[in-house]
Amino acid sequence: MTRGIEVIINSIAKHYDFKNRSILLIEEMSELTKAITKYTRVEAGGKDMSVKINKAKARKNIVEEMADTLIMIKEVQKLLEITDSEIDKVVVEKLVRSLNLIRQE
Repeated sequence: MTRGIEVIINSIAKHYDFKNRSILLIEEMSELTKAITKYTRVEAGGKDMSVKINKAKARKNIVEEMADTLIMIKEVQKLLEITDSEIDKVVVEKLVRSLNLIRQE
């Protein structure tokens, strides 16, 4: 994210408290889950869907929900004073573990 976006996110996070932002983060994760599920159903033909949407619209919904979720993650990160370095360290550990699992297959 750009520095300008981070400044805005930090400003919004400071305005609210952890409880407020954590609840919204959970809601956004749920909406992302629904969007991904819908995309999967569209890819499978969408026969069991009550509202028909095309693959492009389903993909757009995922992008929007990812953006919402990332914003809320960054706000909660700020409120809990979690650094990017802390997250990067764990990301690297998890990626190495995944690569090791792939090699064992």
